[in-house]
Amino acid sequence: MPALTKSPRIHDLRHTHTSCLIADGVNLYTVARRLGHESITTTADVYGHLMPDQQVRAAQAATRALAGHQPVSRSLWVRE
Repeated sequence: MPALTKSPRIHDLRHTHTSCLIADGVNLYTVARRLGHESITTTADVYGHLMPDQQVRAAQAATRALAGHQPVSRSLWVRE
């Protein structure tokens, strides 16, 4: 395996940490607060590309809620 030619910067570690949170299903509001962003819009603009499946998951949650299988509030925040 090739060695790193550069040392990671603290900002690189911040992005890695954020990517891990999003990949693990932590909601964007919590991620924004953890990063100290004043607006969730900042977080969505910078890290939104890491959540391509969110539209599909939202549609599935709405389908379950309308079918009476799961409350909307739970289905929007719990990763399955």
